[in-house]
Amino acid sequence: FDANLTFVTSVACGLAAHFQPLLAHDNTNNQVYVVNQLKQLWTISDAGIAANTGFTFSGNAPCAIAISQDGTKLYWAEIATGIIHVKLLADFSDLTDLYTIPGYVGGTDTLAETYNGVFGDMFTMPDDSIVTWWHDVSLDDWIILQISSLGVLVNSYTLTGTRKMDH
Repeated sequence: FDANLTFVTSVACGLAAHFQPLLAHDNTNNQVYVVNQLKQLWTISDAGIAANTGFTFSGNAPCAIAISQDGTKLYWAEIATGIIHVKLLADFSDLTDLYTIPGYVGGTDTLAETYNGVFGDMFTMPDDSIVTWWHDVSLDDWIILQISSLGVLVNSYTLTGTRKMDH
């Protein structure tokens, strides 16, 4: 869809039926990044052209992705560990992890996953900070996180009781 919500095109980027792809917008290069069910990273240009970047995530698949404001870094959240990793998009090399959630219990807690099991939202703000959330299952708290581009927790907000995250 264009800025006026007029349909432009639909594209194929290696997605199987019923798979929920991960999406992130690259504001600098006017494209969308997509992770498909094979853990492949694709781009879709603003003209609707899909291209496989040739990069495939190894190990655990991301549960959410975001792109830095300058379009040079890919942030990806790993639900198994509660870590937000960083890759340099120029060559897909690993950079220093952005953030590890203190108290996160892998295999129990969730990161960027809705209460009904749908992955994942993570956003890059204009100041290049990252916003996402995690679920502390033992407390049944949903915690919204804002993390600076330097990996410092800027703010957190806890939803308690019956309030839950759903995108």
